Amino acid sequence: MYVTVFGVDVFKLSFDTIALLNATVVAPVFLKMIPLAFCDRYPVGEYGRRRPYMLIAAVVYVLCFAVLSRLMTFNPLWLAMIVISMIAWVVADGSFDALTIDAAPPDKAGVMQGIAWGGRGLGAALGGVIFAFMVIGIDWSIIVLITGLFAIFQCLSGIIIKEPKVTKERLASIQDFRKVFGKRETQTGLVYIFLASAGLAASETLAASYFKTQG
Repeated sequence: MYVTVFGVDVFKLSFDTIALLNATVVAPVFLKMIPLAFCDRYPVGEYGRRRPYMLIAAVVYVLCFAVLSRLMTFNPLWLAMIVISMIAWVVADGSFDALTIDAAPPDKAGVMQGIAWGGRGLGAALGGVIFAFMVIGIDWSIIVLITGLFAIFQCLSGIIIKEPKVTKERLASIQDFRKVFGKRETQTGLVYIFLASAGLAASETLAASYFKTQG
C-alpha cells in the first residue's frame, strides 16, 4: 500500500510505473523459501535459528525506514531501500511463523495457526484504516517512521518468545529440502504464493488508479 499511495501522492508516477514497482517490490515474496531455508539450516550459535534473524531484520528495518523517511524524490536509493526492507520482512515474517510452529505443542498447532492468520487479517484491516487517516493529516516522513516502528515491533515481539533448543536432528539437510521441494503439495503452494502476491500487487495498483480517476 505504501509504495502505491506514495508513488501517486508524492512521486506523481504513472500507473504503468507503479505496476512495475509493485512487481519489483513483491519479488522477494516469490523467493521467500530461499532465505528461510538458509535460516532454518544455519542457527546463530547457541542463540537459535529464529530469533537472531528477527533481530537482524529489526536492525535492517531501522536503517531502511530512517533513510526512506528522508527521501521525497523517486530515485534508485529509494527503490533499493524498499526491496531490502521487503527482504527483511520475508526473513522476519517467515522466522516468526517457524518459531510459533516450533514453540506450539503439536496438538495446538492448528489453533495457533488459526489465531495467527486471524490476527494478520485483523491487523491488515485496522492498518489500512489507520494508514488512510494518516495520509490525510500527517507528513509523509512521519508516516514512514511510524510504519517502520510497527515493523520493528513485529520483530521484537517475536524475540521475547522462547525458542526451543536446536539439535542436529532438527536441522534440515540439503536432501530434506530437495525432498520437500519435490512434493506436489510444495509446488502447489509455490503457485498459490505466486498468484496471491501477483493479485495483491495488481489490486493495489488498480485500486489506486480507480480512486485517482474518481478524484
